[in-house]
Formats: sequence, C-alpha cells, structure tokens
Amino acid sequence: MNFVAHVALAADRAPSEPEFALGAALPDFAAMAGVRLGGAAGTIAAGVAHHRACDDVFHAHAWFTSRCYALRDALFTAGVPRGPARACAHAGVELLLDGALMTDARVRLQVADVFARASSAPSEVVAIAPASDRDRWRAALVRIATTLEPARYVDPRFTAERLHRMTARRPRLALSREHVDAVTVQLAALRSDVTSSAREIVHDVRTRLGRVA
Repeated sequence: MNFVAHVALAADRAPSEPEFALGAALPDFAAMAGVRLGGAAGTIAAGVAHHRACDDVFHAHAWFTSRCYALRDALFTAGVPRGPARACAHAGVELLLDGALMTDARVRLQVADVFARASSAPSEVVAIAPASDRDRWRAALVRIATTLEPARYVDPRFTAERLHRMTARRPRLALSREHVDAVTVQLAALRSDVTSSAREIVHDVRTRLGRVA
C-alpha cells in the first residue's frame, strides 16, 4: 500500500488528529528519501504504527496478491526481466490504486493536508531521522510535498516512468528504459480493474483492521 491509501485510511480513522495521517505517510516518504526513521512519539508514532498494520493486512490480501502476480506474469511474458518485473508489479498495483483514490475529492483534500504539514518540515518529524540525515530528510519532505503528483498515477505512462525512476538505484530491480513501454501497456490493461475496485479494497482493509484492533 502506498501513501495515498495510507493517508485515506488514517484520516478516516482519526479525523480530529491530522498528525496521525501525516505519521501514516512518513514511512513511504522516508523510503523515497532513502532515510531510515527512528522512534517517533505521540500521534505521529501512532500514525506510523497504523501504516505498518495496514501494510500487513494489504500485502496479504487476495485483492493485492492476485493483481500483483497477474501483472508480474504479464511483464515476464512481455520480456521484462524477473527482478524489475517483480518490483514493478508490486509497486505498480499500489501506484494505480493511489491514482484511483485521488479521483475522490475527499482523498485529495486529505493528501493536500498531509503535504501541507510535511512541507513545513515539523521539528518533531525531522527529529525522528538520524542526526546525520536530518538536513537531507528535511529537504526531502519539502520536495516530496511540493513536487509529487499522485493524481497522475492513474496515467499508465506516467506511472511506468515513475517506476523507472523509483527502481533506478537498485541494480537488481532497475527497470530499463527499453522496458518502460511494456510496463505502460500492462498497467493500462490493469487500470480499469484497479479503478473499479479501489474503494472496495480500502473499505475491506479498514474493516479487517477493525477486527484486529
């Protein structure tokens, strides 16, 4: 599950605590920044914990696994090497889901609020990164909040280009430029299915989390 879905779930769970939704987004922001977060506190920490609980449910859910495996196999067939195909299948489904959720005006407002809070690089958020990484983490928060365009993840070409950039630093997972077109085609084939079932899977994750709690 990527940060838009995390924000939507967290904002609905604790609408009076906006820092909870920010905390839920931070693990994904940290992954983008290449920063390992330490221990948070208070509402931010609760949001981070919610992120991890959501991922546990989502990554084991048949909705995700079936689409992830189908996309992976389609990419294999299209000639994408095993490592990049696996990485793009996992992240590609999550990004398409984010793009589908961003068509909802309520979710867009929730994400905009998280971006606004992240762009101010609050001291309590900066402090959960190691001291040596805090300047980089602060800059990354501002960059992510002011330049990321998750509404465009509904566009298969944009998402394939995003996957190309996301995997570039991982030699075994890196999607080469020559395979971006193949990923675009397969994301386009999956898009309508993800879009039509996006609200259903978010609702089901929310329900399952309630049972766990």
